[in-house]
Amino acid sequence: MSTLDSAVEIPQPELIVMIQDNDRVVVSFTETEYVVNESDLLLEVCVSLDGATEVPVSVMLALQPDDQLSPDMMATFGSDTDVLRDPEITFPPSVFPQEPICRTVTIINDTIFENDEIFLVSMSTLRDR
Repeated sequence: MSTLDSAVEIPQPELIVMIQDNDRVVVSFTETEYVVNESDLLLEVCVSLDGATEVPVSVMLALQPDDQLSPDMMATFGSDTDVLRDPEITFPPSVFPQEPICRTVTIINDTIFENDEIFLVSMSTLRDR
């Protein structure tokens, strides 16, 4: 902005405009449910990213019991399943599509006859933690 009139004062001839990005990417499990035999020993859980991104996108996976179940249906951590190793997943900046990223859950095989057992794998953004 400019003027030839010397009586006009312009204390701030510029202003900053920030364009906030409102685009979204979707991070989801590639499967909605897994059924695994105790003797399989390993479960591979995969996560996919839908959408292009110029910045890394990170999520955190966690194992947790399903509190809606009776106690005899809940997997016991340490005797039925082990900790989830390397629970953070980061998708690098790139164009869509990206290959899913997988993590392994160790299933502990025992010789005890018991009910089928259930546990949950939850996902959150690092900001949600």
